[in-house]
Amino acid sequence: MFVFLLFSDWSSTQRLGVISYAASSLVCIGLALRRGSNFLHKPKSTGIALFSAILQILMVADLIAGWRLAIHNALAGVFVQYNLYQIRHPFQAGSLLVFGAIFFFALQTIVIRFRFRPGAKLAATGLLLSVTLWVLEIISLHATDHALYYLFHGRMVIAYLWLLAAAITAVGASFDALSMNRKRAPRS
Repeated sequence: MFVFLLFSDWSSTQRLGVISYAASSLVCIGLALRRGSNFLHKPKSTGIALFSAILQILMVADLIAGWRLAIHNALAGVFVQYNLYQIRHPFQAGSLLVFGAIFFFALQTIVIRFRFRPGAKLAATGLLLSVTLWVLEIISLHATDHALYYLFHGRMVIAYLWLLAAAITAVGASFDALSMNRKRAPRS
């Protein structure tokens, strides 16, 4: 009953985001717990699954609480307070350029760090997509907002991107756990 009341005020976009990230985080929690509770001797796949679960739980909390929108509104308030709101576009564009550079550095790091673990690479890329969407909503440049908030089949495009990011993360963490199991399986 509580869950229904909680969902009743939400848009279909918000519902899809919460359900996507919640389901993916449950998959990742299951993978981390399945690997055993001995975290001192945990396999590598537990680390990516556990980190994925934590970040996606934070995404669910953000979708419920609206932290990214609160941060955006606080930053917009600063621009209004100092009479800079009319010239915010160069700051937003500059922020996007800086974040773009960080994004490509992070992507390159993921490719190098997980070059022998394709599942972990996929999971980390899904997490990077989630963080990218989060940052894009905070920066909120008109052109990106127009693309992200465009309605497609009754939901904003960002909802489908959240679904994609969550699915990529869950599938990647699952493949990573599966490949680690195969490496560890005793041969007869």
